[in-house]
Amino acid sequence: MKWIYEHPEAYNFLDTLISFGLSDQARKYTVKHFINKNKIETKVLEVGIGTAKSFHYIDNAIMFGVDIRKKMLYKTTKKTKKHVNLCLADACHLPFKDSSFDEVLFLFSFTNPEAIKEALRVGKEIIVLGYRKLPKLFELFGRKVFNNPNLRLEDILSRTDVLYSCKNYRNLFNIYVIKNHKSK
Repeated sequence: MKWIYEHPEAYNFLDTLISFGLSDQARKYTVKHFINKNKIETKVLEVGIGTAKSFHYIDNAIMFGVDIRKKMLYKTTKKTKKHVNLCLADACHLPFKDSSFDEVLFLFSFTNPEAIKEALRVGKEIIVLGYRKLPKLFELFGRKVFNNPNLRLEDILSRTDVLYSCKNYRNLFNIYVIKNHKSK
């Protein structure tokens, strides 16, 4: 496990520093434009919730978050003013029933192709926010600090039968919306 995930304050600082604050803007944009605000009882799960940077942008939702790091979840309980149902869990083995959530979010936390299959099991729509192909120096730094393999989601999705769309944000981030064709 990388040291950065054991120090939530350092994680937040480096995340903002490396992206020049743009990652927070991308989180806000994604949540405001893609979370279904028409439903009163929208259920939202964020996989890899970390320090819950995105949840203060979400309104009218029952919020759940999972992470595999206890320190991140502890920081979330101390930081967030909203009620968030938190769970220590792995993205590939989510402890929820099928179709439990309206939206499942991966906001800079997608690192395993198997996690998409699991998210499709528990969610009706999956929203993935990630960096586009980064310059080599940033990619190497991100891989070293955050242990991020910089997976190309479009390559993974092209080998599946899911319906998805991709929106570019500020020419630096991609936002994927994956529809679960099996859910109602």
